Amino acid sequence: PPMIFIVSALSYSLLGNFYLVNVLSFICMLTITLVPIVFVILLFFINKKKGVFFNICLSLCVIAISVLITCYTQMRSANAQIEMIGTAFLSVYFLLIYFIDSKNAKFYSPLVIVSGFIFMISFMFKEPFGVLGLAGALLLVKNKKDLIYKFAMPVAYSIVFALLVFICTGTLIPYITFYLPHMFGAHIGIHGSPFARMFNLAKVIDDINKGSKVLLPVIVICILLVVLKIVVFDHKEENSKKKKIIIISLRLVALIALIFATSFSIGVGGHYFSHHFAFGSPIYVLLFFNDANFVFLR
Repeated sequence: PPMIFIVSALSYSLLGNFYLVNVLSFICMLTITLVPIVFVILLFFINKKKGVFFNICLSLCVIAISVLITCYTQMRSANAQIEMIGTAFLSVYFLLIYFIDSKNAKFYSPLVIVSGFIFMISFMFKEPFGVLGLAGALLLVKNKKDLIYKFAMPVAYSIVFALLVFICTGTLIPYITFYLPHMFGAHIGIHGSPFARMFNLAKVIDDINKGSKVLLPVIVICILLVVLKIVVFDHKEENSKKKKIIIISLRLVALIALIFATSFSIGVGGHYFSHHFAFGSPIYVLLFFNDANFVFLR
């Protein structure tokens, strides 16, 4: 995808070197840290009923987890690696769509359009962020309006923006006729089915454990809390038992799909290089969003 080449060309045009990309990487590292903190700050403004002690404790947990995810991402994708940059943009995308009020949203709502633009930037750095963005957005879908305004509309806008970038840079035809056939034929396909590699969860778990002994149990707890939130709390006001079971089942399937989509994105190239494991970082941020919202509003 052309995004890293656009940024690199801009850097060389303005400064005559690669320095601007390094600056962008540093900003993205800070962004990964700040996004969960901003998320909880927004929760504070939405619900001010919690006491000071609760807010302080939650804030300390947020900062600790934010730094933990950032450090893991930095270890896996330092020195202007694309995964660091894509992680930051995808984390911002998840933040934006989380706060889309689907009940009152319109197709022209600024938050819907901006989220689509940010999503486009993430997968125009590397395609697996597109897979993760789709799977992550589905986890946030609770009803039909969520499906439209938190999933379908941002994705539609992202496709439009991506096509504009391809057309304006003159890279659409080479991308379709040269890049994609090369990637699927000589890069991805030679290592067997990429769909088989999405079941290599052990590799993902092992790398997280190597990166941080604390991060793995935090992620496991996050997943369990998401399950609890979906099954017990999110749909308790639904009157129809049959409809409630269907919705809960679909959302649990979405969670399972997200886990395998993460493994798929990490292993899709066939090489489990260190920086590939950073693809999981925005999903860890998303899981934290769900849990922070769950804890704060209980």
